[in-house]
Amino acid sequence: MRLNNWNRIVISALIIAILSLGVGISFLIKIPYYAIRPGTATDVTPYIQVGTTKPTASSGNFMLTTISIKEATIFDYLTSFLSDHIEITPMEDILSQHETEEEYFRRQQENMVASQNSALISSFREAKKTVSIQVKGVEVFQVLKNHTTKLQVGDLLLAVDQNKLQSSEQLIQYLRTKKAGDTVSVQLKRKDKVLTESIPLISLPVQKGEEPRAGLGVIPITRYDIQTEPPVTFHAEKIGGPSAGLMFSLEIVDRLLPRDLTHGYQIAGTGTISDQGEVGQIGGIQHKIVAADRAGAEYFLCPRDLKNGDQNEKIAKQTAEKIGTSMKVIPVSTLEEAIQFLQKLPAHSSFKGETLTDVA
Repeated sequence: MRLNNWNRIVISALIIAILSLGVGISFLIKIPYYAIRPGTATDVTPYIQVGTTKPTASSGNFMLTTISIKEATIFDYLTSFLSDHIEITPMEDILSQHETEEEYFRRQQENMVASQNSALISSFREAKKTVSIQVKGVEVFQVLKNHTTKLQVGDLLLAVDQNKLQSSEQLIQYLRTKKAGDTVSVQLKRKDKVLTESIPLISLPVQKGEEPRAGLGVIPITRYDIQTEPPVTFHAEKIGGPSAGLMFSLEIVDRLLPRDLTHGYQIAGTGTISDQGEVGQIGGIQHKIVAADRAGAEYFLCPRDLKNGDQNEKIAKQTAEKIGTSMKVIPVSTLEEAIQFLQKLPAHSSFKGETLTDVA
């Protein structure tokens, strides 16, 4: 009898050990997918400095929402069948063609910079404050793989065929008038030197169904010099992507105007922002709704669905209903519309009255 009990103990221990080993291995083995989960919803205040003084404390906050994205494991894949909050997505749906993870995250950082620039311009215009915008040039963000060129990453393109460059879109449109094998004269700034190079155009790789076109074989990005009064500094180096634009804009406007736009509420949100204050669609909004609810947000501002294919508003409302949150989803199409909604909010029961900002 004792021997049988001992055998059962040994067998049970072996089974547990094997299962534990299997679970442990499932944490380690990567698969060619990404696991996307709800991230965080945090106060925007620490990410932005407006002027030289600290903002006065308020009982309300604007909250920046994020998603968590990492290379998936077998454990993530299996868990996704048990949880609505884990999304398993093929890598090719996230990465551009021939793009590495490092290049993807660098691209996301550039998207964040562009988002900050647009937030700066749109918020100061909305608040009727001084903002000056000058184009520095078009920077070579990346050189296409397996392409040899005189251009280098970081070169600032100033002119092509004596046409001064005002944007990457202008450069692309001009090169559409050329064909592969043509040569263009490029004036550029490399470190502290201004150079002129003759660059032969190549046939660019295109997606299926796209018209072939010629180009320099680089990914360009417009660089601006934006000056404001008061000056604004961003501290969001660890966050990537363009989707914080709306919340950055609202936080800046809140600092520039003499009244607290939050009215004491916890207001989360997401959405890209244009220079003109237009709010655009983003990815992963269902995960941001969950993150905002977990953080105690009372309102969630999301991009309004305006065009065919837009789904942010629809998915946000569906997710909010599914998780049973009391948080209200508010769709907006512009920064102005978001501000108008906030201005109509009644004071929160915990609201302490008007809050002075660092700019009167």
